[in-house]
Amino acid sequence: MTAAGNADRPGWGLAIPWDTSVTGGVSQVVLNLAESLARHGAYRPIVIVQDWAAARPRREMRDGILHVFVRLRAAPDAAARPLRRLLHPLLAWKESLPLHGLMREFNIAVMNVHYPTLEAEALALGPRCAGNAKIIFSLHGLDIREIGRRGADNRRRYVRMLAAGQAVVAVSNSFANTVATDLAPEIAGKLSVIHNGVSAGMLCRDHRAAELPSRYILNVGTFEEKKGQRYLLAAFAAIAADYPDLRLVMAGRPADALDALVEQRRRLGLTERVVMLQNVPHREMGALFASATLFCSSSLMESFAIAPLEAGLFSLPVVACKVDGIAEVIRDGTDGLLVEPRDPARLAAAFRAMLDHPARSRAMADSLHRRVTHEFTWEAAAERYVALAAAIG
Repeated sequence: MTAAGNADRPGWGLAIPWDTSVTGGVSQVVLNLAESLARHGAYRPIVIVQDWAAARPRREMRDGILHVFVRLRAAPDAAARPLRRLLHPLLAWKESLPLHGLMREFNIAVMNVHYPTLEAEALALGPRCAGNAKIIFSLHGLDIREIGRRGADNRRRYVRMLAAGQAVVAVSNSFANTVATDLAPEIAGKLSVIHNGVSAGMLCRDHRAAELPSRYILNVGTFEEKKGQRYLLAAFAAIAADYPDLRLVMAGRPADALDALVEQRRRLGLTERVVMLQNVPHREMGALFASATLFCSSSLMESFAIAPLEAGLFSLPVVACKVDGIAEVIRDGTDGLLVEPRDPARLAAAFRAMLDHPARSRAMADSLHRRVTHEFTWEAAAERYVALAAAIG
């Protein structure tokens, strides 16, 4: 039997708006949940990828998990041309037929939409047309935050789509509170919190060892403004002279802040001290964690971060900014050190505290490791998702 499971079990659709081969936290959430659901045994996981090029659904097995690529069409907004608005129902209905067929073929009992976009309106309707599947939307942060910046009409449609589901999952208590009180109070009654997890099996220790410094602070995150890496660079510059053998390794996807970070590195005279790795495959990230001296999360906003969990899995001391869901993982002074965001001086002081007091750092790293391996596993997350599906009738 493959990891996709026995065909006699009902299906659990895990929808995502991009190919899971794209590096990033949401891709890892979907892949890890799929594997954990397969091991759990109650459902057969099927990953459903939104792909405009898939005029006809395309199927692909990856590591024992079935991926199905489908075309989804978002309804045009109010500014669209009248002809486009007029044709949309016909086009959307035609394109939804293969999706409805897939729902029936795989007996999908739960459609779990991660990082929902407006294209997911078809997924919210599709299961009802193909067997009354339960719909669970999983919000990760920027999904609902970004839609709110795209105008009142888009926000109304988005909230209406979420309300069509039986449940909405937020990845942290802090983020759930933000959704319920600010972003979408209309769906407060449907909100549940399920923390993401971590999996040692998804991280390989064997790659890139030759490329890494002997002693370094590690940062993992897309090179974008919200990750706060410019403050991290400033903090590292403040301590670099006192720790001449220490380096900073930053690994992430290229984004709008990358050029500015490269220039800042040059301006600070840190070109030889700061390594910027781009598009490291997730399976190779284990080598970065395994060899690091210290991990830092400098994010200015983080609904829930997986990288600090992965640092805990490798028993790394952690310094992090006290934002959103981070404080639900890192207890200040017990599992790591928390500092206020946008404050290079305090970040530098926390680095010194960790580096100069190795026994205390090790105790916090060990505490985080125990916390992560007992409380933040994908098996626990999958169990909570299955329990939520059962609870919503």
